[in-house]
Amino acid sequence: MNYRINALLTLTAALSIAYECQAANEIALKGRYEFRTDTQSQDSLGGLVCFYPGSDSAKILPRSPTDKRLAWFCFKNKDESKKLLNIPEQIKGKNCGISGQAALKVANYVSYNGEGDGVDTVVLVAVTEKSAPRKLACKE
Repeated sequence: MNYRINALLTLTAALSIAYECQAANEIALKGRYEFRTDTQSQDSLGGLVCFYPGSDSAKILPRSPTDKRLAWFCFKNKDESKKLLNIPEQIKGKNCGISGQAALKVANYVSYNGEGDGVDTVVLVAVTEKSAPRKLACKE
């Protein structure tokens, strides 16, 4: 019986530490989200939803001070981010995606430091505010 109680206490402590690390790792941001459905975007981004933080939010991203790239990233948790941002399975009409403004919380920011094309990634934790999405015109 004591073994079970010790195991339960150990598990509870581990989960508590993991939650605290996740919460300490969270960043609150405001900006614009985009989900593009054109072939080029789908090929390069793999159907991920991406986010372009506003100038104030971009300053708090955990990036190297020497990183001069445009501040933007995509959500690793593809299905959950679409659900949290109310992105429909199919976007109808003659457009190539949707976009909107949002305030959200992210965690586990990973800056892409490889060669060639790549994108920074995060996990979308919560959406605290969002605008109605607007359709994105296709690039010609």
